[in-house]
Amino acid sequence: MHEQRFVSTSVDPFTKKLYDRPINGKYVLIERLGKGGFGVVYLAKDIVNDEELALKLEHHSIDRSFLEEEARKYEAFQDAVGLPKAYWFGQHNYFRVMAFEMLGPTLDDLFAYCGHRFSLKTTLMIADQILRTKFLHGRAWSVLLDSPASGDTKDKSPKDDLESLGYMIAFFLLGETAMARLASSRQRRKNRVVMEKKMATSPEQLCEKLPKEFAEYMQEVQDIPNGGRPHYERFRHKFRNLARKEGVKYDNVFDWTIRLFLEPKPAMS
Repeated sequence: MHEQRFVSTSVDPFTKKLYDRPINGKYVLIERLGKGGFGVVYLAKDIVNDEELALKLEHHSIDRSFLEEEARKYEAFQDAVGLPKAYWFGQHNYFRVMAFEMLGPTLDDLFAYCGHRFSLKTTLMIADQILRTKFLHGRAWSVLLDSPASGDTKDKSPKDDLESLGYMIAFFLLGETAMARLASSRQRRKNRVVMEKKMATSPEQLCEKLPKEFAEYMQEVQDIPNGGRPHYERFRHKFRNLARKEGVKYDNVFDWTIRLFLEPKPAMS
């Protein structure tokens, strides 16, 4: 079976010339995978060992280099479970570039693949894994959640990350269309929509159609004092109790797993 990719084939004018010659003498761009708040990620190939990897590019005009800071953190956390291995960081033409291990599709990709909505089971399993970021917080690095609902790229504390997780949970369970309706602006850019929603929506309003545990979680997170230590295990325990109540098993069978491998395929003609 061929691996299924979730990629964008568009080439922006700023990086078009980078396709012409290898980066760092050996990395060749193949396809654009996605774009975040401060960088563009590409699928690339190492022409020396013929292996695929990912490259993140940040234009040099950005005064404060988020990518350089990210590269230092990846280097510091190479022993952390669940993080890709960083291979190289350097300058190429007008870009700062970081080369790192190619993992699977992002949550944004998988969310779109599943019709812009996740089941309660999939959402709870994702939340359980994300709450393991306490490992990184314990080493003084707050992880910026790379999700459709993170919404902001400022420096984040553990409390900020946990609040972002709460909005991401609601985003996954309610669906993209329902979440967009919570924002008053007609502007469709995700960051603007999410930030307006955050300012205008209380935990009770946001979670009124969801199990009560999610509103409780959001309120508990908002009650964490600045600089306070989050109770990660309490949050995981809360969600695991909800899973048991709803008959959900954490078996790592996600919505995309079912769609990709278990749903009946059309008969071949």
